[in-house]
Amino acid sequence: MRFSILLLLAIIAATASGRPTAHLMVQAYDIENNPIVAKVVINGHELGETWSPILLDAGSYQVVVSHQESRWAGQITLLSEESKTLTAKLGPALPMVLIDPGSFQMGSPVEEPGRQDDESQHLVKLTRGFWIAKTEVSQALYEEVVGINPSRWISPLRPVENVTWFDCLHFCNQLSKLHGFQPAYVITEENVDWNSAADGYRLPTEAEWEYAGRAGSSAMFSFGDDSTQLHLYGNYCDRTCERTWRDTTQQDGYFHTAPVGGFKPNAWGLHDMHGNVWEWCWDWWEPFEARALVDPKGPLVGSHKTERGGCWEVGPEMCRLAYRHYVEPDQKRSYLGFRIVRTQP
Repeated sequence: MRFSILLLLAIIAATASGRPTAHLMVQAYDIENNPIVAKVVINGHELGETWSPILLDAGSYQVVVSHQESRWAGQITLLSEESKTLTAKLGPALPMVLIDPGSFQMGSPVEEPGRQDDESQHLVKLTRGFWIAKTEVSQALYEEVVGINPSRWISPLRPVENVTWFDCLHFCNQLSKLHGFQPAYVITEENVDWNSAADGYRLPTEAEWEYAGRAGSSAMFSFGDDSTQLHLYGNYCDRTCERTWRDTTQQDGYFHTAPVGGFKPNAWGLHDMHGNVWEWCWDWWEPFEARALVDPKGPLVGSHKTERGGCWEVGPEMCRLAYRHYVEPDQKRSYLGFRIVRTQP
């Protein structure tokens, strides 16, 4: 009733001015259908809040509604003197952390336990900041965006897994559209072009992933070199895992995947950078070379895409920040998921 009265008053005022206008009322609800007051941005300009009338010229408009870390986007066409109500259903929030540009030593020193031949340490400089999700993409968020849940270990709060690299790109593009961002990928069959100027969601590069995972650390793990502390920071193969190589000295309480964000974060507030599920990255895999790089994106071609972070069925050595796993981009695994990033404008 309140917004109907406000809309009526707006119409009367516009009519009195003699200017032909249209009238838009935006309603917003959270995922549980509770009404919420949210910011309304139309064609890039903040014009008010939900549940309050907005006067516009006749035409077509891009509408973005945002509340805390949730967003909704849509389009609407208004005719002269037309009144419309637009309903925005804000989906699950996706908390993200802004990572500032910087430099770091990528890879591992020769003396690091468990070091592999493809981890040659080298200086990397990242010149652009980026937003990175605090957690891996959950099954709830994936299903909300895509409409299906391909996971083997079903639970809405656990990370989505059993997704190909291409599945991740399609998810990123779809979420970008829902949130009013420009999709980062142009996908035609199995050909993918990354538009680095786009502001939409995407997979992190290997360099971005390791930089964010280290959070300033040069040790094996984000919390240091003591692997006996790993069970506090990630879900890996310990006593609750039935694999023969399990670590029998520790217990994190999960045999398969664990709910995202359930373990201690690194110094920059990111959870599950060790264990739970391997995380797809943008790059094709090839061994590192010991040479300095600026904003690396990996080789132009290859046969395998990289994954980072370890998972629920591997030991501490494979959960090291420098460890690199790889698989063909069209493959699915019950231990393989992803997290997403956005380039800072």
